[in-house]
Amino acid sequence: MSEEHINAENELRIMKSLIEDTSAVSPIVAALLLIVVVASASSFIAVMVSDFGKDTAEVDIKDVGEAAAIKIDVIGTDLAKPATDALKAKYGEINRGVKISVEGEDTDAGIRAVGGRMVDIATADRELTLAELKKYPALEPYQIGNGAIVVISNDQDSFTKDNLRGLYNGSNSTLSAFHYEGEPGIEERFCEYLRYDNDTEFEINEANENVTDSFEMTLESVKATDNSVGFIPFGYVMTGDKGGYIAGIEYNASKIIPAANITLEKITEAVREDNETSAEEIYPSALRPPIYYVTNGKPSMMSDTFIKWVESPEGQEIMKEEGYVSLY
Repeated sequence: MSEEHINAENELRIMKSLIEDTSAVSPIVAALLLIVVVASASSFIAVMVSDFGKDTAEVDIKDVGEAAAIKIDVIGTDLAKPATDALKAKYGEINRGVKISVEGEDTDAGIRAVGGRMVDIATADRELTLAELKKYPALEPYQIGNGAIVVISNDQDSFTKDNLRGLYNGSNSTLSAFHYEGEPGIEERFCEYLRYDNDTEFEINEANENVTDSFEMTLESVKATDNSVGFIPFGYVMTGDKGGYIAGIEYNASKIIPAANITLEKITEAVREDNETSAEEIYPSALRPPIYYVTNGKPSMMSDTFIKWVESPEGQEIMKEEGYVSLY
């Protein structure tokens, strides 16, 4: 191994250890060190390639950048994924040295992953439970907004909970009920909304063959199928003529919230309402759950910077554009 190779490797190792120990440096110094680390990583890769032989190795500068990037791994509820995808895209434009990976699952999976330190950030669509905090006492939640789920149909004005239960458990076959089973977080919130009055759980009959590959496909399937129903994040139908597929829903004892009242402004009003009874009449809480980013202990400098940016006016504006209720 060449002396240049050894020096580059040692320099990179020292700088990375300093950044990981965020208590040892100020944010400004850490940011400067980050620049050095990225540069050192690129130099290190270049040295490795030169050692390989100029005649046998060619390196694309984009590949070097990818290798030198600082990564933030995010996993958890799919209800947060559309927002995180949009936030990731914008954040990547202004922070070229940071790469964010996003996986949609459910809140439970996200908490297990961040609790086991397999990812940097978990996304959650509910408050942390006592059992989770007992198992992972260092968990720290940061609310970034509220999600919203809507029922869609191409020819039905509204639905009661009984209607929807029958359509999704198979006891009522008058309509085709579509759902995207690959997104368990959305499904859990929808089933929470449909739970029976005695608080027993409601589950979708998995034998239902009307399963789609994505939320976009759920919308397209409902649009193309007479007498059909589906449920998706509000952001997919908040603009243009897509809003015409939103259906009214029951909020209490067969009382219906008209489709015309299901707007981001109204859902935001429900989130902001102090009186829980009044808020339910505007839009049910189960269909507008809080969205959290969760870290295991104090977040790393890079995760903390990203979360703070999401909480900023710029990040919150993106949340609203994606159909979420912002923090302010």
